[in-house]
Order: sequence, then C-alpha cells, then structure tokens
Amino acid sequence: MNRPGAAPPQALLWSLAILMNIVWALVYPLSKELLTSFPPMGLACWRLAGAALLILPFIRVTDVAARMTSSDFRLLLTMGFIGCGLSVALQFLATPLTLASNISLIASLETLFVLARGVFVLRERIKARQWTGAILAFSGVTILTFDPRSLSVGAPDQVGGNLLMVASAFCFAVYTLAAKPLRDRWSSTVITGIPFLLAAIVVVPGYAISDPSGFTRTLGPTPDESAVVALVVASGAGCYFVWNWLLRYMSAGSLALSVYLQPVAGMLFSVWLLGEQITTTAAMGAVLIVGGVAASELPMRTRPRTAPR
Repeated sequence: MNRPGAAPPQALLWSLAILMNIVWALVYPLSKELLTSFPPMGLACWRLAGAALLILPFIRVTDVAARMTSSDFRLLLTMGFIGCGLSVALQFLATPLTLASNISLIASLETLFVLARGVFVLRERIKARQWTGAILAFSGVTILTFDPRSLSVGAPDQVGGNLLMVASAFCFAVYTLAAKPLRDRWSSTVITGIPFLLAAIVVVPGYAISDPSGFTRTLGPTPDESAVVALVVASGAGCYFVWNWLLRYMSAGSLALSVYLQPVAGMLFSVWLLGEQITTTAAMGAVLIVGGVAASELPMRTRPRTAPR
C-alpha cells in the first residue's frame, strides 16, 4: 500500500496546481508551432514515448508486477489507452484544425465532465457552491476567449477540430476519474508512468505501420528541439506527475476546477511576451474565472454560535 500521509497545506497544493496549468497554457501555441514541422501523430508519439522513458527508470517493475491486481491493471489500461493515448492524439489532431482560443474554451469542458462523472462514478459529494463556481468560471472562460473577429466555434472549417477537442477533454476526464481509486495503493510515479508506457506501446508502432513516411519525418531533425523537450518533459511527464500527486490530496472536482485558470495564464503570457493589451471583456472574464474558482474552493467563514441568554 502507498497511503498518503498528512495533507500538505492548501496553499502549496493550489500553488502547484496553478503552476501546472501555466505550463499547460503554453502547450497550445507551442503545439501549433511544432505542428508546422511534425505530423500530429508524430508529435503524440514523442510526448507519449518521451514521458514513459523519463518516468520508467524510477519505477521498480518487479515490485509493480508482484502487487498488481486485475482491477488496478484495468484502471491503468483505461488511463493509458483513453486518458493518455487517445486524449493526446485527439488534442494534436485538433490543434491545426481550429483556433487556440477555441481549444482553451473547449478544454475547460473537462471540469464539467469530471464534476458530473465524479458524482455518478466516484460518488463524490459536490457542494452547491462548487457547481456554482464551476459554472461561473466557465462563463468567464467563454467571455475571456470570445472574440467576434476571430472566434466562431460553429464555423464550418473549425467544427471537425472542435469536436476532436471535445472528445480529447472527455478522455482526460476519464483519465482523472480512473486515477483517483489508485491513489491509495500506488505512488504517483507508477500512476503516471505505466499509462504512458501502455499508450506508447500501442500508438508508436501503430503509427509507424499506418504511416511509415510520417513516422520517418518524426524521427528526423527538427528546427526547434528545445520545444520538443519542453513538450515531453514539462507538459508531459512533469505536469501529469504533478496532476496525479495532487489527486492524492484533492478531490477530482477541485483539481479539475484549476483547469479554468489556463485561459487566464494564457492571457497574461500574451501581455508579457507579445505585448498585447487586456481588453475590458477579457478582464471581466478573468475576474469571473478567478472569482468562480475562489468561491468554490476557499473555506467559508462561519459565525460562532452564541449561547442563549
């Protein structure tokens, strides 16, 4: 067994969650840039295989094999095939077919998927203020990412990419809910590394057989090797490990709420790196997002009851 000890302070947990989402916020523009050199499935192969190779040296395979139960293996298979392989592949297939703003908006649906499935599958008790905060924050994401000049989720040339992104968000919600029951029996290293390995075993050979020329391009030189390393190390192995570690101390719903912070991080990076101006609409959306997450997760103050006179 690998039971978690005393829970770290909430400030530390949320600091890590915010940092993780900042890194993930950078993935969308980074992926768009890399997809000019890589085929989508080739980039998925790099992320899956690279993350598996980074984490596996820290796993005692013999100990894992000795302790593995059939139910645990089914959950890890679900995480690997659906939450890693399918989710990552769908995300990279969707990226060149739609706008980054659409992706940020659709990815936030993952929170609602997790909250809903957490109630019906994990039997988590979701407080009314968490639902209220989630809806408020989703409204903020919609306002922040909506730009009539560039965003049209229903545009005919973007529908395919948007639907792929919805499916990717749903698959990652499945990943989160499958990981939750494993948190008391396995380390975060195992919960992160084994699914990446299972996904890579299927996706990499499958892609090599189905598209030999694309696979060859994937193995060739790239003009931006540092971006590939960042995609594999930071947003792949690193963020997934942090996500699974946080699941040991936070509910699936609470952790999923942190995903709403990605568009805010993306907006701030646009101001810092690109010199873009924050519009009034974007500022209103950011306030709604932060306010919704805070309303859901900050402890409520209760007035002490006074003794009757």
